Amino acid sequence: MRVLFFSPGFGVHEQRFLRVLASSRHEISFLSLNDTPELPDSLQKIRQVFWPEDRFSAEDPLLCRMPALLETLQCVRPDIVHAGPVQTCGFLSALSEYCPIAVMSWGSDLLAQPERDPLDQWIATFTLRHADALICDADCVRSKAQSLRGSAFRKIAQFPWGVDLLQCAPSEHESRIRRTLGWDDCFVLVSTRNWEASYDLFVTLKAFAGAHEELPTLRLVLLGSGSLRPEVESFIHEQGLQDIIHCPGRVDESQIASYLQASDTYVSSAPCDGSSISLLQAFATGLPVIVADAFGNREWVTRESGWLAQVGSTTSYKDCILEAVNVGVEVRKHMAQNNRGIAEVRADWKVNSRKLLELYDDLERENTSRELQES
Repeated sequence: MRVLFFSPGFGVHEQRFLRVLASSRHEISFLSLNDTPELPDSLQKIRQVFWPEDRFSAEDPLLCRMPALLETLQCVRPDIVHAGPVQTCGFLSALSEYCPIAVMSWGSDLLAQPERDPLDQWIATFTLRHADALICDADCVRSKAQSLRGSAFRKIAQFPWGVDLLQCAPSEHESRIRRTLGWDDCFVLVSTRNWEASYDLFVTLKAFAGAHEELPTLRLVLLGSGSLRPEVESFIHEQGLQDIIHCPGRVDESQIASYLQASDTYVSSAPCDGSSISLLQAFATGLPVIVADAFGNREWVTRESGWLAQVGSTTSYKDCILEAVNVGVEVRKHMAQNNRGIAEVRADWKVNSRKLLELYDDLERENTSRELQES
C-alpha cells in the first residue's frame, strides 16, 4: 500500500515515525511542508517527495500550496495520506479531497491554538470533519478533536508517542556529567523543552532562581535552544546564575538520557501537552517530575510520580521544587521506580507504534472492500 506521510519538517517526531514506517511493508513517501531535508541512510526505503519548483515562496499563504499539493498527489497516488498537524498539513490534505486521510494531531494544535484564534478553530473543525481517521496521543486530545468535529471518529489510533526504553533507562553508575560539573553533592533539576514562548520556560527559570535562594545546592541542567535564546541567556547572566545553570544546547536524542540520568528531578512548565515525549523520557529514566497541572499531564502524573504545579505560577513551581528536595531520597526512589514501571507498561514506542500500522491495515481493508464494490 502507498502511504504519503505529510508533515511540517524533519524534526525528532518525524524521524521517529519515519523509522517505524521504513520497517513496515508499505511503500512510504515523505513530503515536508517547510524543509527539504536529506534523509539518512537508515531511511533509504522512504521515497522523498519534493514540491514542484518555483510554484510558491515560503512567505506565501498556506493555501497557495494547494495546486502544488494536488499535482504531488496525482504523481504519488497514495492510498492513504497521513498528515498533521491539524491546521497545516492536515488542513491542506482535507481540502484536496483526494483519498482516505488520517489526520494526526500534535497536541497543542488542538489543545491550545483553537482557544486563541477563531480561524484556527474553524480550520480544525473543517479538517476533522473531512478526516477518515484520527491519530492522537492522549485522551484529552481525542476528546477535543471529537468535540470540534461534532461527532465521534469511526477510526482512531490513540497511543503515546513513547520512548526507546533501552535508550532511556535508569543508570546505576556515577554520572560523568555531574562529576565534570562538580555537582556530585547538589540537587539537580533538568529541563529538556525548547526555548520557545509556548513552553513557558521563564516560569521554570524564575521558580528555580527563587528556590535556589533557599537551597544554595540546587542546580539546573537546561537542555535545548530556540528563538528565546537571547532572552534566556540575558536572564541567566542578569540573575548571576551562569555557574549553577548548565546549558549544553540542543543534543542528539541519544544523549538526552545521559542528562536525565545526571539529574534528580525533571521539570517542565509547558502549559499545554498531550502525552509529552520529554515527560515520558523522564519517566523511563526513573525521575520524579514537576509539570503543569493541565491536559495530558494529568493522565500520567499522580502523587506517586511527582508534582502537578499550577499553570504559569512561578510560586507554585518554586514550592514544588522545594518539596521535591525536602521529601527525601527514599520517597524519590519510590517515585523513580513507579515512573519506570509506568513507562514500561504504557510508553514503549516499539509497542505503541504498532497501533499506527494497525490503523493502516484497517484503512487498507476498507479501501479494498470499496474498490471491489465499485468494480
